[in-house]
Amino acid sequence: MKTVFGALAGALGTTLACWRLVLLLWLVNAVAAWVLLEPVRAGLETSYLHNPLSSGLLAAVDTESFVDFYTGGDDPVGAAAAGVRSSAFAWILLWTVLSAGVLSRVADRPRFKGFLEGCGRYGHRFVWLLVVTLLALWGVAWVNDQVSYLVSRWITGTDHGAGAATLGWSMTAKTLFMLALVGVVLTTTRMARLRVVLLEERFMPLCWLRALGSVLRHLPSLGAGRLLSLWPIVLAFVLSTTLGQAVLEGELLAPLNTSWRLVVLFQLTQLLVMAGLVYRMAVDARLWLIVAPPVHLDAPLTAEGHPGAAAALAAAEGTATSAATTGAATASAGAATDAPAAAAADAADGSGSGDDPTDGPKTTSA
Repeated sequence: MKTVFGALAGALGTTLACWRLVLLLWLVNAVAAWVLLEPVRAGLETSYLHNPLSSGLLAAVDTESFVDFYTGGDDPVGAAAAGVRSSAFAWILLWTVLSAGVLSRVADRPRFKGFLEGCGRYGHRFVWLLVVTLLALWGVAWVNDQVSYLVSRWITGTDHGAGAATLGWSMTAKTLFMLALVGVVLTTTRMARLRVVLLEERFMPLCWLRALGSVLRHLPSLGAGRLLSLWPIVLAFVLSTTLGQAVLEGELLAPLNTSWRLVVLFQLTQLLVMAGLVYRMAVDARLWLIVAPPVHLDAPLTAEGHPGAAAALAAAEGTATSAATTGAATASAGAATDAPAAAAADAADGSGSGDDPTDGPKTTSA
């Protein structure tokens, strides 16, 4: 857990250092939302903001209005919902490619010059990982249907009164179990992305399976880290809910009309959410220390294999260079000191630069 809390704390500094990246993601999200909603903006304002019941509708969750929003197709609200649904997959693809650049930045890849270079190098691999993840989630959905069928069939054979209560608890336990499976699948995809960026793996199904093995071996630590890293996103929605009532009543941003107050509140929430998403990737990069394969000392250390290896190599090269420079300087100084001493010894022997032919062979000691 010490590594987990260290990752949560260290990721804050990484997120603050990537503030330009957070603003870029927020801008892309805002532009995408504007493109989707601008054609039906006037209709939305008429349906909600100029409606006498708009204050009550926007201040509290209205189930009936929520259902109408997602099922209606003739009014502007239904048209907006249809646009959001139709663009969801395109946005997922775009975010998958963008996350490649984000992860290459927060994972400390010094050889990359920019965010777009990371997107170009790893974006297509992340898309293939998305396909593998969707297949895994489809398998989880199939397991969910089978478990629901088996539980219902088992409960219907018992007494009616006891069966109803048992059915409720069984379905609750089943739902929690399936949510845990979904969490394992998503965590595996996160670790597989790190394997792609840090280990340069190219075959995505095998990469995902290797990441699954790592996640299962370190499930408590990774699960705790992933859950605790949600706190910025939760904080964003709590602040949005808390400040939403004050914005609707005009206590905040009073000079603006209702529509602009809601736009400002929504965009601030989106900015916090983007920062939360970058923070989660930074946490994932630091949790890599838990699942990283060991470094073998008999193999050369390269910047491709492990985060921070480039810095270690640079430090080692700098140390070797300093040692070589110091050794050369010492040898030069020694040679300069020994030369006069040798000349004086020759002069004392009276032989100058040559040896006395009457003397026997001389042995020079180092």
